[in-house]
Amino acid sequence: MDITTVQNRIIEEMTRRGDWMDRYAYLTEQAKNLPEEYQEVRKDENAVSGCQSQVWVDADYRDGRLYFRADSDTVLTKGIIALILQVVDGRTPEEIVGADLYVFRETGMESNLSPARSDGLNAIIRHIRMMARQYATG
Repeated sequence: MDITTVQNRIIEEMTRRGDWMDRYAYLTEQAKNLPEEYQEVRKDENAVSGCQSQVWVDADYRDGRLYFRADSDTVLTKGIIALILQVVDGRTPEEIVGADLYVFRETGMESNLSPARSDGLNAIIRHIRMMARQYATG
């Protein structure tokens, strides 16, 4: 499934959830999709700066693709991370760098999260893109 298809599926799922209380519940449900072993990324070198919550992201580069592991100390942020990973995990660095990650605009997430959480969302995306750029440029 390509990035556009994954984003459209997430948008459809979130749109079915009427109000923002239901959408927040959806995000907390998504947090359960992060495997327990992802907690192993909780190291200083994997910390993402610019987030209200503590967030850690690491990636493995195999066969020309990036496979991410990420975690947070809050459930809502874990849910946001789970959605981000659905979109970018297993993609080539070039796909990640060039992708318009519109899912967060189209679902209203950017505008309905608190300013601090919205800044954190953008910090996580910047961090993932930075990692992808490093692999794309060798």
